[in-house]
Amino acid sequence: MRKIQWFLIFVAYSSLGVQAFIDLGRGALFPEIIKDLLIGTEKGGLFFSATSFSMLIGSFGASYLLKKFSLFQVLMSFMLSLMAGQYLMFRVQSLTELLLSGCLLGLGFGGMGVCQNLSISRGAPEKYQRKLYGGLHSMYALAAFLGPFSVTQALGAGFSWREIAKFEFMIPVFFFVVYLIGGFFSFKRAKNKEAEVAKAEVSKITFSQKLLSATGLSMYVVGELIVSLWLVIFLQQERGFDTQVSGWAISMFFILLLSGRIIISVFDIPISNYKLLFLSFASSSVLLTLGIVFNAWFIPVSGITMSVAFPIYMSYLAEKLGDSIDQVMPYCIGGMSFIVSLAHSLAGYLGDKFGLLTAMSLSIVGASMALVFIIVMEKSFSQRENA
Repeated sequence: MRKIQWFLIFVAYSSLGVQAFIDLGRGALFPEIIKDLLIGTEKGGLFFSATSFSMLIGSFGASYLLKKFSLFQVLMSFMLSLMAGQYLMFRVQSLTELLLSGCLLGLGFGGMGVCQNLSISRGAPEKYQRKLYGGLHSMYALAAFLGPFSVTQALGAGFSWREIAKFEFMIPVFFFVVYLIGGFFSFKRAKNKEAEVAKAEVSKITFSQKLLSATGLSMYVVGELIVSLWLVIFLQQERGFDTQVSGWAISMFFILLLSGRIIISVFDIPISNYKLLFLSFASSSVLLTLGIVFNAWFIPVSGITMSVAFPIYMSYLAEKLGDSIDQVMPYCIGGMSFIVSLAHSLAGYLGDKFGLLTAMSLSIVGASMALVFIIVMEKSFSQRENA
C-alpha cells in the first residue's frame, strides 16, 4: 500500500486556504474598488465574470500540463498566476487592468483547484481519502468565514482596499517560498506511473460520465452559494429579520458547514460515499424547502447537511474512477465555475423580476438536481464496473 505524501497534502490544504481567503475576500473589497476606479456596478461585475471564465480555462489547462509535468510543478505554476493577479489587483488604475487581474486570478483558481483535489487521490491510499478530503474542504469553509470577516474588520479599522489587497498578495508569496524549499527536500525525480495508468484507462471514461460528474457537483455548489450569498438579504427583506439576527443566521450556516467537514475528517462514518451523498442532497432539499415555505431558520440548519457534500463527492469520484479521476477533475472544476456563473446571473434576474423568494428557491433546485444526478451517476458507474 502506498504511503501518504504528507508534504503534498500540506501543499493542497494550505494553498486551498490561501486561494479561498483571497477569492472570498474580494466580495467585501468590491464596493471600495469600483468607488475608487469610478466605474459602475455593472462594469465592475465583469471582474467576477472574467475570473469565472478564466477558471474554466485554468482547469482544462491544468489537465493538459499534468500530462507533461508533475502535480506539484503544475500547482506551483498556477500559483504564480494567482500571485500575478493579486499583485496587479492592488495596483490597478483602470477597468482593463482590473479585468486582467481577474483573468490571472481565475487561471490560478482553476488550475490550483484541479491540483488540490488530485493531491488527495494521488497522495493517499483510498481508505484515508474521505477524511483527507473532509479536511481539505474544511479549509475552504474556514476561509469562507475568515476571508470576508477579516476584510470587513480591516476596512472598519481604516485600512484602504489597496493596503488590504497588498497584504493578501504577501500571503501566497510566503507559502510559495515555503513550497519551494519543502519541495526541494520532499520530491525525488521519478517517472510518473500514475499518469501512465490514467492515460491507459481514459478510454473507459465516457464523455457523458464526465458531464454527469461535473454537473452533479455544480448543482450542489449552486445550492450552497445561493444560500451563502442571498440568505442575509432574503431574511431582511422577505422575513423582516434585523441586521444582527440575519448576521447570526449566516454565521450559523458557515459554522455548521465547517463543523460537518471537520467531523468527517476526524471520525470514521460507516456509511458508503454514495449513501452519504444521497442523504446529504435529500435532507438539504427538505430543509431548504421547509425554510423557504415555513420557518426561515431551517435554511441555516442546512449547513450541516450540505457540509459533507463536496468532500464526499470528491471521495466518491476517487472511489469509482481510481487514477482516471485525472480526466474528470477538469470538467468538475471548470464546469462548476461556468454553471455557478450562470446561476449568479439567473438569481440576480429572478430577484429583480420576481422577488427574492424566487431567487432563493434556486437553492432548492440546486440541491434537488444534485440528488437526481448522483442517482444517475451511480447507475452509470455501476454499469462501467460491470462491463
